[in-house]
Amino acid sequence: MTEEEIAAYNRRITHNKACKVVDLTGLEKEIDAQKVIGLIEAYEFGSNEYLDGNVLTEKKKQALIEKRNLEALSHMKKIKVTYGLAVHAADVRGFPTDEALMQSPDDWEFDYFQESKLKVGEGVCIYHATAEGDWLFVQAQNYAGWVKSSDIARCSRQQMTEYLAAEPFIIVTEPTDVEFQDQKIHFSMGCRLQKDAGKNALLPVSKDGKLELVPFSLDRLPHNEGYLPYTKAIVLDQAMKLLNTGYGWGGKDDLLDCSATMLSVYDCFGFSLPRNTSEMVKCQETRIDVSELGEEDKLERLRSVLPGSLLLMKGHVMMYLGIKDDVAYALHAFTKYYDDEGCGENVMQCTITPLTIKNASGRSYLDSVHTILEILPDAKEQ
Repeated sequence: MTEEEIAAYNRRITHNKACKVVDLTGLEKEIDAQKVIGLIEAYEFGSNEYLDGNVLTEKKKQALIEKRNLEALSHMKKIKVTYGLAVHAADVRGFPTDEALMQSPDDWEFDYFQESKLKVGEGVCIYHATAEGDWLFVQAQNYAGWVKSSDIARCSRQQMTEYLAAEPFIIVTEPTDVEFQDQKIHFSMGCRLQKDAGKNALLPVSKDGKLELVPFSLDRLPHNEGYLPYTKAIVLDQAMKLLNTGYGWGGKDDLLDCSATMLSVYDCFGFSLPRNTSEMVKCQETRIDVSELGEEDKLERLRSVLPGSLLLMKGHVMMYLGIKDDVAYALHAFTKYYDDEGCGENVMQCTITPLTIKNASGRSYLDSVHTILEILPDAKEQ
């Protein structure tokens, strides 16, 4: 696909409200207060009963609910939107707290308040704040949630728009940690940064909460000037760079879950994809429904699918790699799989597996795939 075809693809994604991908620069400057309250209240505790390893008491639950400061919005009709850029790889949370919501007191690998992760330089629309001002409720390109104020440099709408559309720019091509101004900054694969006329990126930093752009030597970052050419070979090359990366639910600890792994790869080419599998499946672009097919028919269907395409099953997404000796293979970040006897094998990383491995219900991953998403131009426009 050309840059123009990718831009057209992105427009169709953002116009499909079910995908929950927005063009930040095209949003209105005011938003209904009730809509923001709805976005905030969409996050619940669910059946999770522990907080940082301790029982989640009603008193603590109420304190977290009150921390959201919804009373400040209750008498408002419209909220004036403000803007910012992420200065860190920022956690996006369901509630304004660092405390972990857990299913069991020792299950620290899964924090169900952890929703997503912002990349350095990513833009946000700021809708609300806690009374203390230490957390902000923001809308990012494909997610809304709570982010620490210290992770956001506030700026004008024009400054945000200019940074997101700046030319020239670079794309970070491998996840990299760098020490800068006495702190560690994590640059995710696919991170887009403005570039100056020389050999520096212009890094967004927060000075007293406000945006400043600071020169940052590109000698310290694996990068490409502009987006990578969108070819099958380069897609697979980028995916292979994430092999053995640890699994992190919602981007926990600067690691990647299944969908974040796919987005990191496709960000390198300029795509705007949904964050979660529940929204990915609603993309209408070259989407192939295989939910009614048996394993043999799915395998046969995959023979005509381009490697690099996304394979969706309930709550999980994989990158299709190809077929060898009548076995389909995929790259994916996941937690565990099960053998024929139902015994679980922990993985907790990005790896390559055959689709013959099984899930907890005993079904093979191939049998569980319900949708194939080929990221190609819309056939109707060709």
